[in-house]
Amino acid sequence: MLINFLMGLGREMNQVQVRNANEVNKLFASVSAH
Repeated sequence: MLINFLMGLGREMNQVQVRNANEVNKLFASVSAH
């Protein structure tokens, strides 16, 4: 039960990190485009 909770939490964290990385990449792309 706890393992499932931790795995779900880890998956959420991964999604947040991926989203943040995408935002950073977009920001970097727009900055380097100027």
